[in-house]
Amino acid sequence: LPAAKMVKAKGLRPAAINSVGLGAAMGLLGIEFDAFESMLEENLRKLGAETRRKNVDVARDAYEKTASG
Repeated sequence: LPAAKMVKAKGLRPAAINSVGLGAAMGLLGIEFDAFESMLEENLRKLGAETRRKNVDVARDAYEKTASG
């Protein structure tokens, strides 16, 4: 999973690699993304709406790449 490239493509700071890792883990574990999305948005509420959305998007991308569906 090219996590750093995914983060850079969204124009996010390197710390957003955590969103990629967590999204990938949720996919590998087969956990529903919706619950994770709500938690991620809540935890990133201090950031602007656009940055929150981009973090959710990059996490969803990682989730979709790793989920066996």
